[in-house]
Amino acid sequence: MIEEIKKYLKKISWIFVPFFWYIVGVVITEQLLYGLFLLSVKYFFDSEAYYPVFKFIVANRYVLFPMISGIILTSFFIRLYREDWKLRVRKDGDRYLFNTTEIGGKDKKNIKVQFEEMTGLGFGLLSSMALCILLTFGINFFAGAASLDQAVAEASKLKMSDIYMFIPASLLVAPVFEELFFRGILFRRARDRFGFWNAAIISSLVFGIVHENTAQMLFAFIMGLLFAYTYERYEALLPAVLMHMSANLMSFVISMGIFDSLYMEKGILFYCMILICSSVTLYGIYKLGKNKIKEYVLFSSTEKED
Repeated sequence: MIEEIKKYLKKISWIFVPFFWYIVGVVITEQLLYGLFLLSVKYFFDSEAYYPVFKFIVANRYVLFPMISGIILTSFFIRLYREDWKLRVRKDGDRYLFNTTEIGGKDKKNIKVQFEEMTGLGFGLLSSMALCILLTFGINFFAGAASLDQAVAEASKLKMSDIYMFIPASLLVAPVFEELFFRGILFRRARDRFGFWNAAIISSLVFGIVHENTAQMLFAFIMGLLFAYTYERYEALLPAVLMHMSANLMSFVISMGIFDSLYMEKGILFYCMILICSSVTLYGIYKLGKNKIKEYVLFSSTEKED
């Protein structure tokens, strides 16, 4: 009994220790960067000549400091990701192939198979954007606009109108950093020990929790399931990163108010949009599911698990 408890606790720690590193790392780096900025203003650059720079940094601090923090922590999580995959190998006859971040891995495939995989990913990107629209409509419909005040306030902090800050932060750094951790490390570690659905739910719950408010939690949880499914089908980070990028792009488009009048009127165009987005989402998930994954064998430093 005691041995079983120890084994279970070991499995849990294998998953949640990296999450502890994530929280501590994000908090420490962001606060440290902001503290250094305040000290530099007070002691080193207290001059009117630097005011435009300081004004820009303060106006975009909710994007700038998390972006720099993500870049710093990405290097650490890349190493952790690579170390994890050294324990994870796929058996192919007498050879062992390490997983790669390429689409579909390194297996030799004919042109038709490669084209089918790329087509599936293309529809997957469309499904990611369509699901963003559906979730936005759904949250507004069931939760009401008043309950979205926190999400709106959070979005206003991000200064999304500053497109030159949005592109590197939300379309490049955030998708790479978050997919590397939540799918490449957290989901993959949980997948090794608890199976796909348990791992997808665990990693998506954590992905939702870090988004802090109820509306974004629900949104991030459902999108996290889609990203986990994509990573599962391709056994590669790149497709999941691209899916995340497409979702963030559509979120930005929605934040510009393009669909506001459509939602407020709730006319025939509104229901046509729901039907189209639902069809695209389902078909995209179907096309993603056409990509067949291979089984792998996991070796850890202390034990071998089937």
